[in-house]
Amino acid sequence: MFLPSTKLVRCLIAIFIASGFATAASIAHATMTCSWLDEFSGVPKPSAQEKLEAHVKALPGLENYKIVQLEEHYFMVEAAGKYCKEVPRCEHRLLELRDGVVRNVFAFEGTGKVWRLWSPLSFPVENLGDDYSAWAFETTVNTYIRVDLPSFRDMIVIGSPGQLEMKTLRACDGIKR
Repeated sequence: MFLPSTKLVRCLIAIFIASGFATAASIAHATMTCSWLDEFSGVPKPSAQEKLEAHVKALPGLENYKIVQLEEHYFMVEAAGKYCKEVPRCEHRLLELRDGVVRNVFAFEGTGKVWRLWSPLSFPVENLGDDYSAWAFETTVNTYIRVDLPSFRDMIVIGSPGQLEMKTLRACDGIKR
């Protein structure tokens, strides 16, 4: 079927506008969850558990800890000190296990509250050449540390959420244990 040129232009404009709305709608419907680290599952693979346990036992000052898996290569250690549940002020360490080697990524004091972006599950970052998943961990000073974990490489992005992102993270304020 052949459309006259003005009708074709109108159809193309309508398709372009509709695709723009569809794209905006998919971005606007991103899903996220708020939870607590102690609700996460432990380490499913015994070989990974063994390597992580050996590494954590060698770290100073970590007693009564729990190791949970965030993603395939990333794990969080929550050390339950005497102020952990009461204040809450727990020591957390992000670990990476890749190719049989455990690496300390960073440590922070936090409440154990976790924000996770689920949709999209990961997003490409061209200048770093990888797909990333978005996480945020609540600190003891009522703010968040934003952590983007790579899918294939080892360049982890750590930052402070901006004002707009903090509004999104404030949705986690209402969750209770």
